[in-house]
Order: sequence, then C-alpha cells, then structure tokens
Amino acid sequence: MDLHECLSKLAVEKTGTLDWAGLFSFYDKNRDNLLDKNELKGMVSEAGQTFVAVTDAEIAFIFNVLSFFSRYLKKSLFLDWVQDLRGRKKKDLIYYSQYLDL
Repeated sequence: MDLHECLSKLAVEKTGTLDWAGLFSFYDKNRDNLLDKNELKGMVSEAGQTFVAVTDAEIAFIFNVLSFFSRYLKKSLFLDWVQDLRGRKKKDLIYYSQYLDL
C-alpha cells in the first residue's frame, strides 16, 4: 500500500470515517491547529509497517517542504498535501512532497 492508502486506513481507524481534518486533529496533541515535526512523524509512523522506519531526515524534508520552512504545519496545507498524494508515483519509503514527482 502507498502512503495515501495507509493514511486513509489510519484516518478511518482514528476517526471512524475518512476524515482528514479529524486525523490532523487526532495528532495535534496540543490542539493548536498546527502540527510540529514530531506530531507528523507520529502520524506517518503509525500509517503502516512500510513507514515505521521513516527517518528524522525524511520527516524533516517533507515537513520543511510542506510547511514552507515554518516550525508548524497548518491544517489547510496538510489537507492539500494528503489529497494530492492520491495517484502519485511512490518512492521506496515515502512520498516526499507534492513538489517532487519522481
């Protein structure tokens, strides 16, 4: 399964439906409507066995691209990214971003 499929399954497990905003909120531990790198890593790591070994460097890369080098990822950017994952070619471990379509 690719990252989109794994995140979809995780969303259903955590929210009861395919609710991307609900998945974001589940991992937003301090309820500030922002994800930090650790919160995003927790989500991706729980998405499936393929993604458990995601490195800190990979998370830092995807986080920096998605958040435009901010310290936090806004919910709207997360929602855009997760929708954009559908149908993308996958790399061995993770989709790095919507900007790297290799």
